[in-house]
Amino acid sequence: MTLPLIFVRLEKAFTVSVLILYSGGPFTVFLSGGYSQGEPGNAPADYPIMKLVFICTYCIFAALLTCRWRQTLETLLRDRFTLLLVALAAGSFAWSSTPDETFAKSIAFIGTTLFGLYLAGRYSQEEQLRLLAWAFGGIVCLSFFYAIALPKYGIMGGTHTGDWRGIYTHKNTLGKLMVFSVAVFLLRSLQPKRPRSHARFWSLMGLMGSVMLIGLCTSKGALINASVVIAAIVACLALSRWSISFLLPCLIGSFAFTLGSGIWISQHLAVIANLLNKDVTLTGRTKIWALTFDKLVEQPWFGYGYYGFWQGLDSEAGDIWRIYLWETPNAHNGFLDIAIQLGFIGLSLFFVSLLYHAILSLIQLRQSQSVTHIWPLAFMVYMLMGNLAESSLLVPNDLFWVFYVALSLQPYQLTQTQLQPRDLPAPATQQNSLEGYSS
Repeated sequence: MTLPLIFVRLEKAFTVSVLILYSGGPFTVFLSGGYSQGEPGNAPADYPIMKLVFICTYCIFAALLTCRWRQTLETLLRDRFTLLLVALAAGSFAWSSTPDETFAKSIAFIGTTLFGLYLAGRYSQEEQLRLLAWAFGGIVCLSFFYAIALPKYGIMGGTHTGDWRGIYTHKNTLGKLMVFSVAVFLLRSLQPKRPRSHARFWSLMGLMGSVMLIGLCTSKGALINASVVIAAIVACLALSRWSISFLLPCLIGSFAFTLGSGIWISQHLAVIANLLNKDVTLTGRTKIWALTFDKLVEQPWFGYGYYGFWQGLDSEAGDIWRIYLWETPNAHNGFLDIAIQLGFIGLSLFFVSLLYHAILSLIQLRQSQSVTHIWPLAFMVYMLMGNLAESSLLVPNDLFWVFYVALSLQPYQLTQTQLQPRDLPAPATQQNSLEGYSS
């Protein structure tokens, strides 16, 4: 049964609104009273009203998925690795250091996964990009509005006085989201121009606004990540269009350059840190990583349970907090946080899933040469880069997990004929062969 157009539009408008909500804005900064890091008062927390709002979204998406239950089951079974990872997180309350907290966070994590499942089953990759463009367009406009009209909320005080944070509680969150936004608007602007469509113009405007916000939030990490993501998109364009005979030497050369750059950076780390106005320990992150890894070695296989580690001075993280003299909320490394929560078993499931979908996405890109099919690879590169010094993997009520689930559950239409190398001519059909003999 086809839904009336008004209901389809309302469903899309609701989806865009929830995408903005799951990005972390725009209400939490108001609920915190405009609190900034380094100011007296209470840092933003899990407010009851926001928990209620998220629970409502879980129920709505569960109802929408139930209405399309056959399609939901088909979509759900496309990636068993991600499904196993979610099941591992949900079941980890059995060995968690804080089982009550693990159980509560697992409910939120499953609800967030339902949103990703809904996107994968309801919208194609091109439609998802369009919805994201609408969502980030709203985020960019609201961020400028907050900073200009409501500076108490849109601009930070305290430790980072004068840095823009837009609709979020911290400037780094704005920077992280704007890197995501740059990727979306860049890909939208590269899509073929359609008659009577202003999509490319608005995409370029969104791209300019996103880059401006990265500069205004003064996040050096976001600037580096944005540069890497843009380079990845350019590389994907080359991957989709160059022949194997030309592409293979380029890949080997790129690998050699990356390896050499890594060795050079490791030998000149202090100089680079000074240029970026950072210390060699990356603002203390390397110390946290070392202490966290020491705790991981004690329970390496299944970890301390989903959200069972960073839970106060009386939790397993208490030793780290006492040594480091700072109550860090996570390891500031997404992969290390997966390991400390779900052990090397959980981390292995994540990387197997990531590698599997990276290969399928690459094959699909080579087949189609469509700009839309660059999106999964660009997102994966960004997700890897964004979690080297921050932690945004397996986080409930978070846009990044929503889209990882959505991309991992997307259908891949691969055919045997299309998988042939583009350099080689297609084999002659049997009929053509017989005609050759008869002549």
